Amino acid sequence: MSAASMEGNLPQLGNEITKQSFRRTAMVISGLLIGITVLAAIVGNGPGPEIRAFLPVCATLWATAEMLTAFLLLSQFYVAGKLSYALIGSGYAITGLLTAPYLFAFPGVVFSPPFTTGELQVSVWLWVIWHMTFPLAIGVTHLIDPTLEHRIVPRRAIGRVVFAIIGGTILFAVVATAIVYAFREHLPIIVLPGGHFSKQYSTFIAPGIVFANLIACAVVSRSLRRARALQLWVAVALLTSALDGALNATSHGRYTPSWYVGKLETLTTASVVLMMLLFEISTLYRRLFDVASIDPLTGLQNRRSLDSEMRGLMSELPTMQDGVAVLMIDLDKFKSFNDVYGHALGDDVLRTVSDVLRATASRPTDVIARYGGEEFVVLLPSTTLSGAERVAERIRLAVESTPIVLPDGTFKSITTSIGVAHARPMDATSADLLFSGADRALYSAKGSGRNCIATAVSVVSPTLDMPALI
Repeated sequence: MSAASMEGNLPQLGNEITKQSFRRTAMVISGLLIGITVLAAIVGNGPGPEIRAFLPVCATLWATAEMLTAFLLLSQFYVAGKLSYALIGSGYAITGLLTAPYLFAFPGVVFSPPFTTGELQVSVWLWVIWHMTFPLAIGVTHLIDPTLEHRIVPRRAIGRVVFAIIGGTILFAVVATAIVYAFREHLPIIVLPGGHFSKQYSTFIAPGIVFANLIACAVVSRSLRRARALQLWVAVALLTSALDGALNATSHGRYTPSWYVGKLETLTTASVVLMMLLFEISTLYRRLFDVASIDPLTGLQNRRSLDSEMRGLMSELPTMQDGVAVLMIDLDKFKSFNDVYGHALGDDVLRTVSDVLRATASRPTDVIARYGGEEFVVLLPSTTLSGAERVAERIRLAVESTPIVLPDGTFKSITTSIGVAHARPMDATSADLLFSGADRALYSAKGSGRNCIATAVSVVSPTLDMPALI
């Protein structure tokens, strides 16, 4: 497999085809946002309270969300080389970087009125630039290159692309801010001295923002049924950005209820993809945990996880009234079974035995693990020796009575040998001694004709104890 193919097969955030439930959630959220926008446009243009702290707090939140989103997407691009991550990340980075000069120039946040007409335009023009740049950075590139979702940058070029994107976004934000400020007196008037939006803005500029975001949303979500998670939530972000633009087109000015709703929609635009990425990271963490702790064939815990569970139980042993028991279980003559009937049927037998163990050692505190090959281990906390022996006998009988269907339609039974070791709360023992005792007892059971149980006499002394057959 080539290096590019290996990179393309790496786990990628937001790369899985979305489930119907997630698509339905996105549709519900989109519907609610549309409803809130329509309601705000109709009844939210009256004068509202002038909460000066609202914008700095809200802008800080959306800038943080945008920069975190950009960081996660660019990090994912660096790992997997998928170009769409870099381009979408650059869109979020630009909006996050432009927030600082936008907030600095906003009337009343840093500087108090009066302002000249040109100075009033600075923050709004910066808002216009990022609301146009975001959909253009995403929509145009997807429109020009429909295969963008699958394009992988070679490993040798990833560092250069990351450097170019970071440098380019910073340069764009600096240049855009400098141009707006330098030509503030000559730009088309957006905000009138009274704080209301101009007719030119409401008629041409704001509808242009809405149109650009809707087109980008349509391009990104061309096929919702096959949409990947990142596509789906970027589409929601673009729709929310369009709704924000629509509210500004109908708003009568700053600090109206509709203006406040628009700023919350900006925060939503910045946050939805971040929430998806954080959810996916949590999901990947869970998968990594499963890979590290779960046996893929049987779904039981593996040896690594068993060792961790055993260390925890041994630390709690002095507080357990009845002590802890270990059952070491081996399938009799399983290698011969595999040689005769094949490994596929052998795997079915292992899964069947796993189900029997789950049904027999069914307390929430019981731990069942595949120890390796055809060996299983059951940990029984808060269990007496006699109780552990009863569980072992139930397991032996249940496995023996579970029929195995052979390829010719006939049935065969599998038997087990089980070694039991038990530690009392006052015993000076360890996990190694307890496992060693169960292992010696298992070999005694196999040496006594198999399909039986043997119990270790003691797990306290490191000397070899002869197990007693029961």
